[in-house]
Order: sequence, then C-alpha cells, then structure tokens
Amino acid sequence: MKRIITLILWLIAIFSTCPTQAVARNYDLLACKKIMAQNPPKITIKYTFNKLQYDFSLSEKQLEAIFHEVNPNQPMLGKILGMNRLIPEYTITTSTSPHVLGSDNICHIPSEIIIKISYNKPTIYVANSLPKDSCRFKVTLRHEQAHADVGYSAMMLLIRSLRNQMPKIVEEQGPRVSSIENIGNVARSMSEDYVNRTKYIFQIFQDTLIEQQSRYDSEENYLDESQLCRKGLL
Repeated sequence: MKRIITLILWLIAIFSTCPTQAVARNYDLLACKKIMAQNPPKITIKYTFNKLQYDFSLSEKQLEAIFHEVNPNQPMLGKILGMNRLIPEYTITTSTSPHVLGSDNICHIPSEIIIKISYNKPTIYVANSLPKDSCRFKVTLRHEQAHADVGYSAMMLLIRSLRNQMPKIVEEQGPRVSSIENIGNVARSMSEDYVNRTKYIFQIFQDTLIEQQSRYDSEENYLDESQLCRKGLL
C-alpha cells in the first residue's frame, strides 16, 4: 500500500511540474518578444554584380563544355558561338544580442541580419573562331551583354522583394530562448531559419531570371539579330 501511495505521489509530482514548466517557457518567450519589439533588428542587404569579365579565347567545343556545366538540364539549341556565365550566390548571417531573463534563461534577439547577394565571376564568352572585327562577333557580344543586363535587372528585383518581405519574416521568426548551457549555436540556427524562409523568394528570382533570359534566346530574336549584319547595322 505504501508503494502505491509513493507511486501516485511521484506521478502527481511529474505531471504537476509539466504545466508549470510550459507556463514558464511561454512567459520567457513573451518577455523575449517584448525585448525584441523594443530593440528591432537591423536588416542589411549587401549586393554586388562583381566586375563583368570577358573571355574570347575559348573554342566552340570548350564553350559547349561550360554550357553543360552551368546548365546540366538544359538542351543546346544549336552551335554555341557565345554564352554568359551568371551564377547567383547568397548568404545570410545573424548577429544576436543576449538578455538574461528573470528565470536565468537567455533571450536571444537578432541585432543585425546581413544578406549578401552576388554573381560569382560573371563572364561573357565569345568563341575564338569569330574574328573580333567581324559583324558576327559584334552581334554575339551584343547578345551576351543583353543577357548580363537582364541578370542585373533580376538582381534588383530580388533586392526589392527582400527589402519588402524580410521585416515580416524576421518578426514571424521572432527571438529565441535558451538555457545558459545551450547558447552556442543560436545565431547560426537563426540564420539557417532565415535561409529556409527566404528560399521561395530566391526561387522566384531564379525562375524570373531564366524566363527573361529565354526571351533573348528565342528563334524570333535570333532572326532579328541576324538582320543586323545583313542590313549593315553593326
């Protein structure tokens, strides 16, 4: 009988502490959100197109190899006399500011979120089979420069979208509460969450970039460009 009473008391003790712990966690989180509201984080977006490079030294076969490397799932539409290499990259890093709560837990609020966006070594290639003083070379170079302009415009749209949506994402993600023993990876974990929350924005950017680039690779546009040399416009 004594064992049964002891077991009952033990179970009561366990289940009675669970709601108390949950209430304490909720109280800490509410207090942490209040601190964050009073200290809103700085959101910084850094972007660079990087210097556009030109390479006229490669053969058509070498350009084909680069094309398949950059576009593994995209079929070639014909012989490649020119191409551009625009590979977007982005990173998100978070700095946090710790605040000790009354429970001795730590409230982590994001103090600054830095988003870096760039094109890694943007390059325009024109095959070495085209003489540099030929009209065909000029048309090909003009075509690839138009692709680079589209890449720049798409990046500007991405930045505008991030500026509009990041404050809401940061607010929804909120702060973090941890024990003193588990403060090590909070900033990195928050950065990973921001990356996951912004994936759809970057996917829209990628889709927009591909869609706009495809307009310059249409049969109609190639036909229009072929007229430039025939009419002596270049």
